[in-house]
Amino acid sequence: MGLSGDLLEHRPRTAGEAVDALLERGFARFGTAYVTGFAAAELLGSLVILAAALVFLSLYEPISVAQACRIGGLGFALTVLAFSWRTARIRRELLALRRWIQRPGDVAAAHAAWEAAHALPGHVMRADVEGLVVAALPTTVFAGFELQLPGLAVPLLILLVAVVIGQTLVIHLFSVELALRPLLRNLRPRLGALYLPPRRGISLRRRLLGTLPLANIVTGLAVAGLAQPGPGGLQALRADVLLVLVVAAAVSLLVGFLLAAAIVAPLDELAGAAERVHRGDLTVQVVPTASGELGRLAANFEEMVNGLAGRQALHQALERYVDPAVAARIIEEGLELSPREVDATVMFVDLRGFTAFAEGATASCVVARVNQLLEVTLPAIVRHGGHVNKFMGDGVLAVFGAPLALEDHADCAMRAALEILHAADAARPALRLGIGISSGRVMAGTVGAAGRCEFAVMGDTVNVASRTQEETKRLGVDVLFTESTHDRMSEVPYDALPMGSLELRGRRHPVLLHGLGRASTAAVAA
Repeated sequence: MGLSGDLLEHRPRTAGEAVDALLERGFARFGTAYVTGFAAAELLGSLVILAAALVFLSLYEPISVAQACRIGGLGFALTVLAFSWRTARIRRELLALRRWIQRPGDVAAAHAAWEAAHALPGHVMRADVEGLVVAALPTTVFAGFELQLPGLAVPLLILLVAVVIGQTLVIHLFSVELALRPLLRNLRPRLGALYLPPRRGISLRRRLLGTLPLANIVTGLAVAGLAQPGPGGLQALRADVLLVLVVAAAVSLLVGFLLAAAIVAPLDELAGAAERVHRGDLTVQVVPTASGELGRLAANFEEMVNGLAGRQALHQALERYVDPAVAARIIEEGLELSPREVDATVMFVDLRGFTAFAEGATASCVVARVNQLLEVTLPAIVRHGGHVNKFMGDGVLAVFGAPLALEDHADCAMRAALEILHAADAARPALRLGIGISSGRVMAGTVGAAGRCEFAVMGDTVNVASRTQEETKRLGVDVLFTESTHDRMSEVPYDALPMGSLELRGRRHPVLLHGLGRASTAAVAA
């Protein structure tokens, strides 16, 4: 089936983990039969509740075997009827769970099963309440007539049975949620992106305030019934016993309110802080105001948020000093970006006359001129999908087609070059630039040693682009691009002119060059 839980990977340390591990093994072994068994357990649980109610009643009223059979027979029939109604109510959720277990790779089925698993406890609780009306109340009224109870004893019996069944319903809800844990643990990794549980459900505050009073009342009734020498009738519930039960209920309610304030309030604070973090606010602070597990949870949450803030700062610093596309690949693939051979266009941009300018200028003026160059070149390169690979004092090396693939990398590089020339003309003071462009196969990836590395593009295409840029000075043009770039362009500027060939040492064939005049730059300005 291919489904397994995390709890199978380590030895349980607590009773709760032991129960989780047992359920996880059952789910991993039986699969869809686990869901079928879940439905069968629902019927068995209902019959156990019926038997418990009869035993509880026998503590107060003498019941013969024949009376128990008649009461139990009616209760059994009505319980089966209520179970059939309840199963029909939750049939859609059970089918969604079975469908996903049969097709664990189906993402749509996984999302439907996730919704169904979270909705199932609420549906079961509502069906249990309906079952109380269909089965428990008629059976209780019948028991009152069967046992020939006084008129006032029947409402009291109904009240007592309702309290007992209410407690069993709470236990039933907890058991349903416990049984669904293995499914939810196996579902979550198959949902892909962050997928939060629905907000609907019974809050922890309501659980505490509903469970404690019922538990104390049921315990008090059981102790009162067991303490008397024999079934003395419901009249054994004297005023003092009822008073004790009322006091126990009031005290348990007070304890429930205190527990809700001590437990739920810190959890609500954590939940609110988690929602703020989910929206991107990493300035949130959670002060550990409780001890024990809640204090550790708050401290761990604050440590996690600090770690996220540090990671975000590192990410922002990485994007500031490294091209965002490279930063994204580093975060996704790790520090070592394996070299890839790709088809790309390489551009060299050089600032003319920088050496003579730097000789007579102050350091601040030199830095200002370099920053002016970068303000002219970087936005245009990034806007057209290029990657700024290196700053070289008075020059910039950019590549189009790596690390992000571009089908029209030659066209993108040419559009960026023309925009750069227009921005250089509009700068104050104006900048004179030389741009060399070449296209072909390059190796793109990380290079380095001794713990330091950088993203680099290497190959003959890079060398040709560098030499092409140097030729712009000799030929007196702003942009030179090679025949390989010309062939890859879908639209060549109309004023591009052949500029002869370039002999490169080590190459058997010369490189054919094309140049652009000022007309293309004027067209960009227009």
